[in-house]
Amino acid sequence: MLNWLKRAAIVLTVFLGSMILVGCLVNWAFPGHWEPVEATVQDAHIESVRNGTPQWAVRAAAQYVVDGITYDTREDVFIHSDRTIADDALNDWPAGRTFTLYVNRDAPGSTSLVADGGREALVVASVALTPAFVSIIAFILFLMRRRRGAERI
Repeated sequence: MLNWLKRAAIVLTVFLGSMILVGCLVNWAFPGHWEPVEATVQDAHIESVRNGTPQWAVRAAAQYVVDGITYDTREDVFIHSDRTIADDALNDWPAGRTFTLYVNRDAPGSTSLVADGGREALVVASVALTPAFVSIIAFILFLMRRRRGAERI
């Protein structure tokens, strides 16, 4: 019983430790200096954004200014699987409309519609996928040890 508890504690420590480590590394590596700027729509159109299961996006070409320099960007400001709904949403994005865009202060050409540049979603996804990655590595190591043991016989 004690041996089983030790193994369970080791596995739990490996999984939780790797999840915390990956979360911290991704949080550290992904830019955190996002500032709001006002962007102006230059043009918007509907575009298919996924093969297989259809998804339609209102893709807006916009301009914004950071430190006196004008930048251009294209953002998917609305996405839906129904083309009719995307067509209706296109009416909400006429040329001249302004909207808030977030700019990475360290790289003003990098933009996002999300205030943190998608950083939180990336951290959550990487932490959630870490156990699968650790399991794959453990399985490969298990197979290698088993193969090495079979070769010795």
